[in-house]
Amino acid sequence: MAHTLTTTLEGNHVTAKAKSTLLRREAYEGYLCIAPWLIGLVCLTFGPVVFSFVMSLTRWDMINPPRMVGFANYASIFTDDFRFRQSLKVTAIYAGCAVPMGLVRFLALAGGVAGLGGFALRRRR
Repeated sequence: MAHTLTTTLEGNHVTAKAKSTLLRREAYEGYLCIAPWLIGLVCLTFGPVVFSFVMSLTRWDMINPPRMVGFANYASIFTDDFRFRQSLKVTAIYAGCAVPMGLVRFLALAGGVAGLGGFALRRRR
């Protein structure tokens, strides 16, 4: 004779099979709720990233059809193109100056830098 497991769920006796069916249904409903977000993530984020990478492996003048050149585009950027090195240098200088200056400015506005005052609310004594 088969023995069925019973558990108490809010005062009701529910068999193990019914409980697993309820849990499975809740899981399906959860996946249904996040499905629009997942579709948007794949279509609006991963899709363009993959397409951009594939297109970076081609040579295309927008008149003729694209032809695959593999990593030749990357090889030419790292070896021959002076503009790429210049853009890396300018980006590093900008990041090295803008981030610390912005941090000091915002700390000064918050009153977190000694001697610079700021707009922070101070306790009245």
